[in-house]
Amino acid sequence: MSCLIVLNGECSSYEHLKKMCSDAEFLICADGGLKHLEKLGIKPDIVAGDFDSAQKPENIETIVYPAEKDLTDFEIVLNIAEEKGFDEIKVTCALGGRYDHELANIMLLTKYKNAVIEDENNLIFAVEKNEKIENFIGATFSIIPTEKSVISLKGVKYPLNEREINVGDTLTVSNIVSSDCAEISVLSGKILVFINK
Repeated sequence: MSCLIVLNGECSSYEHLKKMCSDAEFLICADGGLKHLEKLGIKPDIVAGDFDSAQKPENIETIVYPAEKDLTDFEIVLNIAEEKGFDEIKVTCALGGRYDHELANIMLLTKYKNAVIEDENNLIFAVEKNEKIENFIGATFSIIPTEKSVISLKGVKYPLNEREINVGDTLTVSNIVSSDCAEISVLSGKILVFINK
């Protein structure tokens, strides 16, 4: 089952957001993400957070957390999605605004393996073993290691064979998918993949 989480970041395209909402089986808003859906007249299944950036709604299942808490609103709703058993979690409106929030949102993908961040122009996900990139021929993508990693790349403009990359290395920034099915193999470590659609 699939779930869409809408956060309070920038919305690059309300048309794309509307399509993502229509494709989702379940819709969760984190606090201020509700404002994006209100512009589209879409009602989420659950709204959760401390409501520091949106008013608590009526006639929607609402989970309220204190403003002083150990988790961000994003991690709270990720936990809700996992508890409900969703095996596919898409997250949108996750980027823009404060850099610390943006980076924390992206890094959470390494903790919640079945979650991806997506908007009109970007797809971001974590890889620990093997991943295929299908139907993205011609797209630019980058790999950012979150720890020392050894990776191989096939079906791309700049292939690699068991190459070690460290945190801070830029070797794997701006590669290009050159086949209908590119392959990423992580022999050790953890990486984040950024696809520019």
